[in-house]
Amino acid sequence: RRHPPPPPRPSKAGEPLRGPGGKAWPAPARRRSGAAMGRNGYKAITFCGERRVVAADDGAHVLVELVLDVDADNPEVATRRILAGAHGVPGDEDAPQGVDARLSKPDGVFYDASSDSVFFIDRHTRKLRRVRMEPPHAVDTVISLVAMRPEEAQKFDPTRVLVSPDGS
Repeated sequence: RRHPPPPPRPSKAGEPLRGPGGKAWPAPARRRSGAAMGRNGYKAITFCGERRVVAADDGAHVLVELVLDVDADNPEVATRRILAGAHGVPGDEDAPQGVDARLSKPDGVFYDASSDSVFFIDRHTRKLRRVRMEPPHAVDTVISLVAMRPEEAQKFDPTRVLVSPDGS
């Protein structure tokens, strides 16, 4: 079964696409993933109190805080802001300000109330990292698999890390 050829590009801005025979080409279907999500979307979330959620967006290389607004008329409203990382810019940098840090495929987030920090796994850099919840949201590395001997790194499962209240 043959598929129709792709539509030609419109010659003027706003002009509808025309297919074979001059018929208007249907508009392409849009993926409904939401503008707030990166290419792959939220991979992991953790609850930080009653109305705060932190999500790891591995496609955008950021940690996002969602604050749920209490509104009886529209209960689905949330304020979204980036805690750590730069949208769409991967990397491996700790920073005293979260937005200056660079993350690479964050995943596996969890909140520690005693230190008011969110811990997460940076999959591409193979690190367990921490972002502090109080501004300016400093990001630092807790442990790196890169620094381990190869035989230790193979046995280490970063999803099963226990963190003491002092962050060690």
